[in-house]
Amino acid sequence: MISNLIQLFTKSWSKGGIALGLALLGLLSLPACSSKKGISKEEMVYTVVKENAHFKGGERARMEFIAKNVVYPQDAIKQGLEGSVYVGFNVNTNGRLSDIKVVRGVTPLLDKEAIKVVKRMPKWIPAKNFDGKIVKQAMVTKVTFRLM
Repeated sequence: MISNLIQLFTKSWSKGGIALGLALLGLLSLPACSSKKGISKEEMVYTVVKENAHFKGGERARMEFIAKNVVYPQDAIKQGLEGSVYVGFNVNTNGRLSDIKVVRGVTPLLDKEAIKVVKRMPKWIPAKNFDGKIVKQAMVTKVTFRLM
């Protein structure tokens, strides 16, 4: 069955075929920029991988890092601003973060602080593709601002 799917995939690839369906089934990793020509494998950014990139120490450590490093902007406190900022970035093959940007923001004040916190993060454990190779992966993390 797998060999039939692979044959079907390779025949359909040039037409845009079933790559997304196979990726959703977990049968292959799908680079985010697979349709762009002239991109080397090192430059490809994957969205679906065998092992996701992750913060050293896990999710709890990531949340603790954010909590310890976020500085609530005084103007945002005065204005009573709250919310969650979603920050997108790539985890490179060396674990460093790049292309850090707000995916969904709240206000410029909170968005700017969320970017600062993500830029301060230490290296992550990079993602691994289905063939075991370390690859660049696109990620999103949430930075929540709550007044107490």
